[in-house]
Amino acid sequence: MKQHKFKLRKADAPEQGKSYLVSMKGDALYEADVLEYSGGCWAKVQVREAAENFAKMYKPGQTFDMKVAAYNFEEKIAEDAE
Repeated sequence: MKQHKFKLRKADAPEQGKSYLVSMKGDALYEADVLEYSGGCWAKVQVREAAENFAKMYKPGQTFDMKVAAYNFEEKIAEDAE
């Protein structure tokens, strides 16, 4: 079986300390804070809020490592910054 390798463009990589809406194949999964990321394949994230369709899978406060190249990241602007 052929192995598929995901590559993430540097411009699309998440930044440590920022919050993102994380999605995969067009489906929003959850909002999360990036706790650790140093430019490699993996990031440690903490879920802030799961999308309605994925609330049973992801819980607020849940922390885990994720392979960043398999996901899309849309930066969330802090609400108190307005």
